[in-house]
Amino acid sequence: MSHHFEWDASRYGLEIPDMDYGHRLIIECMNDLHAGSVANASPIELGNRFDRLVRATVEHFSDEERLMAEIGFPDAAPHRLMHQQILERLYRFQLEFRRTGVLPERLFNFLGMWLQAHLGGVDREYARHCRAA
Repeated sequence: MSHHFEWDASRYGLEIPDMDYGHRLIIECMNDLHAGSVANASPIELGNRFDRLVRATVEHFSDEERLMAEIGFPDAAPHRLMHQQILERLYRFQLEFRRTGVLPERLFNFLGMWLQAHLGGVDREYARHCRAA
């Protein structure tokens, strides 16, 4: 089955191995959740996959924020705020799923936007700063 979300090193790669690993893991979790949804996996299985995506995201954001602090990234505060906003949306989708047992299409639209705007855009700023440091 073709993946819903693609890892593209030229678009998302930061040349910081730990961060790229975190991004690849998040994309893998997104694909796993999408594949489960397409295959009509049980609510328990989908819940486990959603939990894995949330855990990978929380862990990665924490790693990213630690790196930004280490390199003295000047825009760390607004970047942290973006992380909080992404997590809040993710938690809301997770609560909705727990209530309804349904993964709405707008969840996957949100994941796609997050992938392009955050990984493909905002994260490049701290990566540039890291390479310059």
